[in-house]
Amino acid sequence: MSFKVKESKLARVQEKVGRIRSFYNHLILYTVVNLIFAFSANFSEINIHIYNGFKISNQWANFDSYKIYPLWLIWGVILVINAVTTFGIPIVFGSRWEEKKIEEYMKEDKTKINNI
Repeated sequence: MSFKVKESKLARVQEKVGRIRSFYNHLILYTVVNLIFAFSANFSEINIHIYNGFKISNQWANFDSYKIYPLWLIWGVILVINAVTTFGIPIVFGSRWEEKKIEEYMKEDKTKINNI
Protein backbone atom coordinates (compact mmCIF):
# COMPACT_ATOMS: atom_id res chain seq x y z
CA MET A 1 0.00 0.00 0.00
CA SER A 2 1.46 3.36 -0.99
CA PHE A 3 2.13 6.21 1.39
CA LYS A 4 -0.55 8.46 -0.16
CA VAL A 5 -3.23 5.78 0.20
CA LYS A 6 -2.32 5.23 3.85
CA GLU A 7 -2.36 8.99 4.40
CA SER A 8 -5.80 9.41 2.82
CA LYS A 9 -7.22 6.51 4.82
CA LEU A 10 -5.78 8.01 8.00
CA ALA A 11 -7.33 11.38 7.14
CA ARG A 12 -10.76 9.78 6.55
CA VAL A 13 -10.57 7.85 9.83
CA GLN A 14 -9.52 10.97 11.73
CA GLU A 15 -12.41 12.91 10.19
CA LYS A 16 -14.89 10.17 11.11
CA VAL A 17 -13.62 9.99 14.69
CA GLY A 18 -13.88 13.78 14.92
CA ARG A 19 -17.52 13.65 13.76
CA ILE A 20 -18.32 10.94 16.30
CA ARG A 21 -16.65 12.92 19.09
CA SER A 22 -18.59 16.03 18.06
CA PHE A 23 -21.85 14.05 18.16
CA TYR A 24 -21.17 12.74 21.67
CA ASN A 25 -20.32 16.28 22.84
CA HIS A 26 -23.64 17.43 21.36
CA LEU A 27 -25.47 14.59 23.14
CA ILE A 28 -23.88 15.47 26.50
CA LEU A 29 -24.73 19.16 26.05
CA TYR A 30 -28.33 18.27 25.11
CA THR A 31 -28.71 16.08 28.21
CA VAL A 32 -27.18 18.59 30.64
CA VAL A 33 -29.08 21.63 29.33
CA ASN A 34 -32.41 19.82 29.23
CA LEU A 35 -31.91 18.44 32.74
CA ILE A 36 -31.24 21.97 33.98
CA PHE A 37 -34.35 23.22 32.17
CA ALA A 38 -36.42 20.35 33.57
CA PHE A 39 -35.42 21.19 37.13
CA SER A 40 -35.83 24.94 36.57
CA ALA A 41 -39.34 24.42 35.17
CA ASN A 42 -40.55 24.01 38.74
CA PHE A 43 -39.27 27.46 39.66
CA SER A 44 -39.64 29.64 36.59
CA GLU A 45 -40.78 29.58 33.00
CA ILE A 46 -38.25 30.27 30.26
CA ASN A 47 -39.76 31.45 26.99
CA ILE A 48 -37.73 32.27 23.91
CA HIS A 49 -39.75 34.22 21.35
CA ILE A 50 -38.62 33.34 17.84
CA TYR A 51 -40.98 34.56 15.09
CA ASN A 52 -44.58 35.69 14.68
CA GLY A 53 -45.68 34.69 18.16
CA PHE A 54 -43.94 31.31 18.12
CA LYS A 55 -42.15 30.49 21.35
CA ILE A 56 -39.75 27.85 22.57
CA SER A 57 -40.37 26.99 26.21
CA ASN A 58 -38.88 24.86 28.96
CA GLN A 59 -42.31 24.03 30.36
CA TRP A 60 -43.31 20.40 29.89
CA ALA A 61 -47.07 20.81 30.21
CA ASN A 62 -47.54 24.08 28.35
CA PHE A 63 -48.99 22.66 25.14
CA ASP A 64 -52.37 24.39 25.16
CA SER A 65 -51.26 26.58 22.26
CA TYR A 66 -49.73 25.23 19.05
CA LYS A 67 -47.46 28.26 18.93
CA ILE A 68 -45.41 27.00 21.88
CA TYR A 69 -42.82 24.32 21.12
CA PRO A 70 -40.80 22.59 23.82
CA LEU A 71 -37.06 23.12 23.55
CA TRP A 72 -36.27 19.45 24.19
CA LEU A 73 -38.42 18.40 21.21
CA ILE A 74 -36.87 20.80 18.69
CA TRP A 75 -33.35 20.14 19.87
CA GLY A 76 -34.07 16.39 19.98
CA VAL A 77 -35.04 16.39 16.30
CA ILE A 78 -31.80 18.22 15.50
CA LEU A 79 -29.88 15.66 17.57
CA VAL A 80 -31.48 12.76 15.67
CA ILE A 81 -30.52 14.40 12.36
CA ASN A 82 -26.99 14.80 13.68
CA ALA A 83 -26.90 11.11 14.67
CA VAL A 84 -28.09 9.99 11.23
CA THR A 85 -25.50 12.15 9.46
CA THR A 86 -22.76 10.92 11.79
CA PHE A 87 -23.51 7.20 11.88
CA GLY A 88 -25.72 6.78 8.82
CA ILE A 89 -28.85 4.70 8.69
CA PRO A 90 -27.59 1.18 9.44
CA ILE A 91 -30.62 -0.56 7.97
CA VAL A 92 -30.15 1.05 4.57
CA PHE A 93 -26.40 1.52 4.31
CA GLY A 94 -24.87 -1.00 6.70
CA SER A 95 -21.51 -0.70 8.36
CA ARG A 96 -19.36 -1.26 5.26
CA TRP A 97 -21.58 0.36 2.64
CA GLU A 98 -19.16 3.19 1.87
CA GLU A 99 -16.17 0.88 1.39
CA LYS A 100 -18.18 -1.46 -0.84
CA LYS A 101 -19.31 1.45 -3.03
CA ILE A 102 -15.75 2.75 -3.34
CA GLU A 103 -14.53 -0.71 -4.35
CA GLU A 104 -17.39 -1.04 -6.85
CA TYR A 105 -16.57 2.27 -8.53
CA MET A 106 -12.85 1.45 -8.56
CA LYS A 107 -13.60 -1.84 -10.36
CA GLU A 108 -15.82 -0.01 -12.88
CA ASP A 109 -13.06 2.48 -13.60
CA LYS A 110 -10.52 -0.32 -13.97
CA THR A 111 -12.72 -2.23 -16.46
CA LYS A 112 -13.31 0.97 -18.47
CA ILE A 113 -9.59 1.60 -18.66
CA ASN A 114 -8.91 -2.02 -19.70
CA ASN A 115 -11.58 -1.85 -22.45
CA ILE A 116 -10.05 1.21 -24.06
